[in-house]
Amino acid sequence: MVTVIAAPGYGKTQAVSLFTQKKKKVLWLHLSSMDNIPQHFWENFLRSVNAADPDLAAQIKDIGYPDTAATYIIFLRILASNLYNSEPLIWVVDDFSLIYDQEIKHFFEFTAQINLENFCFIIISSVKTDLGLACIKGGGSVYQLTAESLRFTAEETAELFEKNKIQLPGEMLEKIDRYVAGWPLGLYLLMQHMKMKPHIHEDPFHIDMSIAYNLFEKEYFSVYEKKLQKLLIRMTLLRSVPYEMLHLISECEKSAVDTMLEANLFIEYDPRYDVYYFYSLYNDFLSRKQYMLDEEEIKEVYSIAGDWYYKHSQYLDAVKCYGNCGRFDEMLQAVIAIPKALMQISLADFLLEHLSLLPADFLRSHPIAEYLKASLFHNIMEVNTAERMLLSLEERIKNEKPDEPDAVLGEVYIMLAAISFLRNTTDFVDHYKNAAKHLPAGSLIQKKNQMIIGEAFPYLLPDSEPGALQRMEAAFLRPSPIWNM
Repeated sequence: MVTVIAAPGYGKTQAVSLFTQKKKKVLWLHLSSMDNIPQHFWENFLRSVNAADPDLAAQIKDIGYPDTAATYIIFLRILASNLYNSEPLIWVVDDFSLIYDQEIKHFFEFTAQINLENFCFIIISSVKTDLGLACIKGGGSVYQLTAESLRFTAEETAELFEKNKIQLPGEMLEKIDRYVAGWPLGLYLLMQHMKMKPHIHEDPFHIDMSIAYNLFEKEYFSVYEKKLQKLLIRMTLLRSVPYEMLHLISECEKSAVDTMLEANLFIEYDPRYDVYYFYSLYNDFLSRKQYMLDEEEIKEVYSIAGDWYYKHSQYLDAVKCYGNCGRFDEMLQAVIAIPKALMQISLADFLLEHLSLLPADFLRSHPIAEYLKASLFHNIMEVNTAERMLLSLEERIKNEKPDEPDAVLGEVYIMLAAISFLRNTTDFVDHYKNAAKHLPAGSLIQKKNQMIIGEAFPYLLPDSEPGALQRMEAAFLRPSPIWNM
């Protein structure tokens, strides 16, 4: 394992990128705050694996996020087998400091403890991490790169200015070394500032964010036409921007955009995923200019991004973007498309948070939204809350549409049947009968047939009264007429 830990501006990502650019098999996992949702993390991880090793991605795809020891062991065996028979794998995690979910942290801790041949684990982080200790615990070796390793020495600083044809006396170089302390980004910003103001070395100075922002403003913002400026600001609304999406949210000529992207040193391109993202300080600078976008422009960016994410099955990002632009119908479709089985609480909380933003008039005209909220509570085993919501929704729909078939009401009955299973009652029979009246062609949401009893899980009797077993058997035969007793 290699840990690369330093504050922003030390060139961590660039240093690792230069090291790995000639390696054959590199899995580069770009993390964002959204990756604290296990399902989003797993989808992001699978895309990263597929870019590095499509065969490995195909093997682990059906495992799902390994949230148990058993599934993690399966994942580990597949990984070990793949490494044994292939090129060495370098797995880069950038930036680990964005992860705070304990479940995701445990995944990385377990991975850090494995000691496999042909495997190098590189952790890039802006804050200290204990993953190195986990690696040592597993018998592995840890190499640490810190800010001290990445700083410019006094000799390297002098050589940098000399190569850029900036002549400075020895005492000024000493002052620079004392103030900047070898900070790579600070040196670069100061060097650019000196090119713009050659007399600056005559005055005392130090590096602060105002110098960085002044440089960004003069060299990497004001020099662009207004449409390009707005494109840069629009990009800050998204965590990273795929190349295809970039041109969808742009009003500029493709050649002008490509020229800017190629020349701008603070925009990073990752060819593995065909995405662009900003260095953190530049992103902060541009984010402060979001006031230059009006409300309709912001909504348009989120709308375009939502369509792109939905088209590419990145449903969580689609939910977020559709919610931000007020396309609530599409947001509901994205929620429906997300697999609900064994949902983690963090994912359910994320979806419930976005569903809670729906306006009251939209909720009244779209009862499916209330059903989806109830189904999320059911998935995280808050059964009483789910049942109350479903019964209230049943009553509301029956009052609004008496004696009329209603697809949402049919879905409500299916969910009530699921709750019946959890409570070991026979009510599911009547619920399924009612669902069949409203959904003659079957469920539109529960797209897969579901087993009445899961594998190897005994079904408990509802009570100990005489005939309880016979009543339960009869109940199971009602929805399963071909069951071989």
